[in-house]
Amino acid sequence: MSDNIISNDTLLGMAKNNLTVAREMYKLYPNDNGIVNLVAYHLQQAIELTIKHFFETHGIKYDRTHDISDLCSKLPDEYYEIFRSIDLYASKLTQMESKTRYLKSYSVAAREVKLGFELATDIVQKITELDSIDESKNNLEHNNTSNSAPNSD
Repeated sequence: MSDNIISNDTLLGMAKNNLTVAREMYKLYPNDNGIVNLVAYHLQQAIELTIKHFFETHGIKYDRTHDISDLCSKLPDEYYEIFRSIDLYASKLTQMESKTRYLKSYSVAAREVKLGFELATDIVQKITELDSIDESKNNLEHNNTSNSAPNSD
């Protein structure tokens, strides 16, 4: 598993690590309710951290919260489609964090874990791609600015 862990230098890196941990734990213990609850927690964290990474890289202030609905309410309209499926299941995702941490007798349903994997994998991939596009644009703009600098001769 350590081969799949990446740097925690960004919230997206932390999100990817939470997703990796969830996958590895679920592969090893798919029928252990306690472990599956931890898997659900890590899936919610992957989604939450991805949203917060998006906010940080786009200069959007956000409150300290684990509530996915609250976070989604701060999304700019032009980016909403990227996060629409997250917003649709926001309350369920938030419960995956809160109930698995605080309710001793709670067990996440298998369909919820499956949904969590789908949503987390999708949003991490989309934001990774968006970061690459943004980085390419920034590099292009930087190169264009550098090339158009007046000659001092």
